[in-house]
Formats: sequence, structure tokens, C-alpha cells
Amino acid sequence: MFRSYNVNNLMEDLKLLYRVAGADGKGITFIFTDNEIKDEGFLEFINNVLSSGEVANLFAKDEIDEIQQNLVPVMKKEMPRRPPTSENLYDYFLSRAKNNLHVVLCFSPVSHNLLLTYMYSKMYLLRECCCCCHYHHDYHHFHQTINMLMLMLLLMSIIIIIIIIIICIFIERPIECYTGAETYCYGSVIS
Repeated sequence: MFRSYNVNNLMEDLKLLYRVAGADGKGITFIFTDNEIKDEGFLEFINNVLSSGEVANLFAKDEIDEIQQNLVPVMKKEMPRRPPTSENLYDYFLSRAKNNLHVVLCFSPVSHNLLLTYMYSKMYLLRECCCCCHYHHDYHHFHQTINMLMLMLLLMSIIIIIIIIIICIFIERPIECYTGAETYCYGSVIS
């Protein structure tokens, strides 16, 4: 994906996927990672694909008509008793798309979109789509390690701050205070 990838680009990609899966009847896999989430609206479209198999207003009326016209001979061959009405053709198109389109979501636990990813997986995937999450690593151990590293960084930063304070205290005093010569240091005579 490129930096200027937006909702319109995603819609064009989804159109291509639906044409291949639904109109052509070929299997295709859509791999979507959390790095490709440029807009929160992307998740809504992916949710629609996973939950209902349909993205609202994906195709214009003339595009749907073209797809349906191309599906008439295929549907007659596969389902000879079902009349090729507009509604039946569209349902046939969606059922082929659902059977042939596979979506793979790859979300990382250390992503900058972690909160968004977590919310998406809990709100949409598990509850509405009956999808399951496959964790390929023991994230509990991973989170313990991250927490330990954060604690170590905190302790190291406290130690560094204390060292800097001590150094600043010694640098603030004039050098003559440590030479043994008689001089004024903070208002008192040193001999």
C-alpha cells in the first residue's frame, strides 16, 4: 500500500476481489494487516465483508447489471430450476463471493494501532462474525517481558536522574573550593 491509500482505493480493491470471487467464481485471498489501516472506516468495510458478505454501495447500478448479465448462463447451468431474476442473480453473485473470497487479518500486538486493532477484534470479529483469533506467540509472556523492560527503564532513568543531580551539585561549586587555597566559596572563607 502506498501512503495516499484511502477509502476509495480500498473500495476499488474490494470491487476487484468481488469480481474475481463472485463474478468469475475463482478463489482469492485478501490479506489485510494492521499497517494498512489508514482510516478507521477500513475496519467497517472489512467487517461488512466478514459479517454479511456484502459491502453497501460497492457497485454502481450499471456495474451490477453487467455482472448479472454475465452470470445468467453460469447460474442456468448450475441451478436450472431457479429463474434468473435480478434478485436471484445478485444472491447468486453474493453466495459465490462468500464461498470464494477469503479474508486473512494479520494484527500485531506491538503495532501502533494496537488499541484500534484490539477494539476491532473484540467488537466486530468475535461477537458479530463468529471468527476466531489465532495467536502464534505466547502474548502473556510477551506482555510480562514488556512490563519488566518498562520497569527496568524506569529504574534506570531514576538512577540517571540522581547521577545527573549529583554531578550538577559538584559542577556548581567553583574549582577553587577543592584546591585548598583560601578563597570565598558560597560566602565563607576556606583555608
